[in-house]
Amino acid sequence: MLITSTKKVLSTLLLLALIPLTYLTVVTDGWQFVAHSTSISSTVIATILMMLAVGIWSAQLGGRALWFVPLTFTGLMVIGTFLSYTHLSLAMANAGILLSVVVMGILICDGTRFSTLVAAGIVGFFALSHGYSYGRVLANSGELEFYLAGIVLTGLILNLSGELSAQFFMQKSSKHIRVRVGGIILFAGIILIMSY
Repeated sequence: MLITSTKKVLSTLLLLALIPLTYLTVVTDGWQFVAHSTSISSTVIATILMMLAVGIWSAQLGGRALWFVPLTFTGLMVIGTFLSYTHLSLAMANAGILLSVVVMGILICDGTRFSTLVAAGIVGFFALSHGYSYGRVLANSGELEFYLAGIVLTGLILNLSGELSAQFFMQKSSKHIRVRVGGIILFAGIILIMSY
């Protein structure tokens, strides 16, 4: 009974996450670059993986990290977007996005535990790169409001999906599942870096 209801909740959350992603990639002119650029597509995939990974790692950390770490990621991603509209420059923002997936894969796979503030600092650092990179692309599109609404909604839904997945799948055989999930994220990050 619990397994069936958890699967339904996860399926619903993942479908809800697709709504803003579909809107951002198909409807708005500012996101038509996704279909035209392999490198940008890699960063979009990396961002989706990062959002799920933040949720998974938050669930592993438990306690305050369950809400503080995902909210930090989302908030600093928004701040990173606004930074792209200033004269500040974040060198290697795209590299930071791709590296973030590898780092999160390692942290999940290893079961690394930090304090909530340190964990929030790690994901926040990478969130600035994610937000800044997308903000640069959107700077001339006039689609900032749609992007911000979509990224906040999608981010929180994917973070929650990651948390629920971690709590559901890692209950019984936590080490084996943790290593597999972290390994998949790590491997995906390496593939994304190689294809960039």
